Amino acid sequence: MDRRTFVATIGSVGTVALAGCLSDELTLTIKNPQDSPIENAEISVIEEGGLFQGDETITTGYTDPSGIFSYDIDSGEYVISVSHEDYGHFEEEIEIDADTSKELSFRYNIKLIVSDSDENRIRNADIDIVEDRLSGDDIISGRTNENGEFFRSFESIADNYEISINHDDYLAKTETIVDPEFISRDSQISTSDVTLQEDNAENRARIEVENILESETDFDAVREINIEDNGNLEVEAKTDWFPFSATESRFASKAADIIEEIFSSSNHIDYFEVEIHGETVDEYGNEGTGRGITVGMSRETANQINWDNYDSDNLERHADVYRPNYFLLS
Repeated sequence: MDRRTFVATIGSVGTVALAGCLSDELTLTIKNPQDSPIENAEISVIEEGGLFQGDETITTGYTDPSGIFSYDIDSGEYVISVSHEDYGHFEEEIEIDADTSKELSFRYNIKLIVSDSDENRIRNADIDIVEDRLSGDDIISGRTNENGEFFRSFESIADNYEISINHDDYLAKTETIVDPEFISRDSQISTSDVTLQEDNAENRARIEVENILESETDFDAVREINIEDNGNLEVEAKTDWFPFSATESRFASKAADIIEEIFSSSNHIDYFEVEIHGETVDEYGNEGTGRGITVGMSRETANQINWDNYDSDNLERHADVYRPNYFLLS
């Protein structure tokens, strides 16, 4: 748990508490990371117990519209617990020996800015932060504010976080932050800008193709998406493949594997064409790098093929487009 300690020494006039003993006035101002006062932040003043006693909550209350919370309290050492549904939670250790005014601010370890493809901020996007993908343990959930922003403070730091962003009008997206560069709440990672794509057939097809081909490429796999007059959705893509000494036959086999996976994974694509680049070997045995093959096929044709038994050497006869690099050794 992250705590900061300070000693309050300003002021010297006490006030009389209900119990009749001399006490000090504690005044806290709570602000957000943008340095604006926060209303309705929950404040708990906790007196820590010793080795054989538990902690005792002295009082609990909420900040006013100016972000201020005040309480008459005896001198001593306390923990101030601050919580807010939009900002998270943190705690401060404080030692009081006089009237005290203190400004406390939420500082965040993570900040997201969610926008659409036209850079318009998206409000009310659902955010779920998971520390461990395998266990599925949620750290915290929330929504983006009016400005499309979401930020949180964490009491403990994990090695990585998986962040899911969802909105009814957009395609869901997952961001992973690995080995975040912060150790305490006093540090923060860089702001992460997230772009959501509108939920339509073109964008669904783009994401499906890129998810399948992302392991092969370090660039955007989809080159073009068209919707024909008859409503058919056509996708042209490019990918890299670097086996040792690939031939036309091996490139054709790779194309068949990709086409089978595309049509079995996507219900949105009616025609798919892929251009595969990689290492090539010409008829003289010379090795190089370049386009190996381009193959295009319609869903109608793909549905006629039993892919489990299919010989990719027949691809030239069945594909709508079959353009090998004719300098390859076939």
